[in-house]
Amino acid sequence: MLTIDGISIAFGLQWQVLLRQGSEEAVARKAGATMLWADSAGQYVGLLPPKAKRPGKRTTVYAGAQLVLRATTAQNLVYVSEMPGQDGYVAVGIHHRRPRQGFDHVFLRAAEVRTLLDAFAKVCGSESFSLIGDARLDGIEPLPLTALAAVADAGAIMRRPKLRVTPIQGAAVLVLLGGIGFAWQTYSKWRATQLAEEAVRKTQTPAEQYAQALSVVSASPLFLATGIDDYLDWARELPVSIGGWGVRSVDCEPKDTPRLSCSVRLERNFAQASNESFLAAAPTEWAKAAAFDLDQRTVRVTTTVPLASTRTVGEVLKQARARSELTQEFIPILQKMAVLGTEPKMGNIKPFGLPDGVPEDAVPVLYREAGWSVQVPLRTAAVLKTFPEYAYLTSLSLSLERNGKAGTAESFATVKVAGAVLTK
Repeated sequence: MLTIDGISIAFGLQWQVLLRQGSEEAVARKAGATMLWADSAGQYVGLLPPKAKRPGKRTTVYAGAQLVLRATTAQNLVYVSEMPGQDGYVAVGIHHRRPRQGFDHVFLRAAEVRTLLDAFAKVCGSESFSLIGDARLDGIEPLPLTALAAVADAGAIMRRPKLRVTPIQGAAVLVLLGGIGFAWQTYSKWRATQLAEEAVRKTQTPAEQYAQALSVVSASPLFLATGIDDYLDWARELPVSIGGWGVRSVDCEPKDTPRLSCSVRLERNFAQASNESFLAAAPTEWAKAAAFDLDQRTVRVTTTVPLASTRTVGEVLKQARARSELTQEFIPILQKMAVLGTEPKMGNIKPFGLPDGVPEDAVPVLYREAGWSVQVPLRTAAVLKTFPEYAYLTSLSLSLERNGKAGTAESFATVKVAGAVLTK
């Protein structure tokens, strides 16, 4: 908690996505948060963790990340500032004009700030981000904490979570407050509010609650297995060696853009190879992103790789098949892939996006998902394009063996793919 020009500003909040509108109070109580800031659209909430210093009851507290949003226009940014009169930095990551979970911190050391900036760059992938604040960092756009205090308004004010009080507890408290007339009047208002809230809950059926939960994630991107062509083309064009360093593995995960965020691991193949030889031979982007391990034998490069066939959750749900069709259409494809590589794996089917407290049998149309994984030689990985439109990717990894075998299941280059299928 910082006080700037008489304004109390809270950093270090825990930002969470809300699965349903109006659930911020329950989320805050469950986390033990002392204060909260809730999005007016009911999509996300910021929580002041219980270990944070508790502000005075009459103190007006503003969410620091929301003030950063008011004082800036960049789509993606990290705000970094020295903490006045204290040792450390505050840092807030804003991704697509929303505070990013896990990127709101206080009392960071300089090394931790650098680590946070590297992690945020991975989140942004191919997208750029602005560095803003008043820390002594190269390329930072100046924006002091006083500028945040200047834009403090009612929309950024945090509040305390409402206590959940049972009728008996409420009556006991009211008796302690004083006269019977005053107590009964106050209790009547409280009880009326409780009945009104209960009536609202009763008017929303389990099916409506489920539909609302799906609407929150409906626009989120999914990456179809059928769109793996671009990734395979990129993998086939990987150099065998760069300045005496050979590619050993590539681990990729989908992000919020039509690209994969990938970590390429290379190892020294020859004694003559050095950090200098790698940097001299590597493409410019790889040289800039290179991070050498202390073992002096490994270098890692973070890069992005194109991945086509991006769909939203809502679009993929429309393609979902009945469970009976899953066993007739998707399972046979996995079984055939056993001939090309190792035995494919299929996980248990579980509900997709079902809110807590909503019973499965109370939802007429319940979507489900099941994880799957396959491992095949790179030369046969194009078979993934035969997967149905309701099969999407969650991770891709490529392993290269200098002494690999050229058999059916083993190869110099092996691709391991994990994903899930949606059904209903």
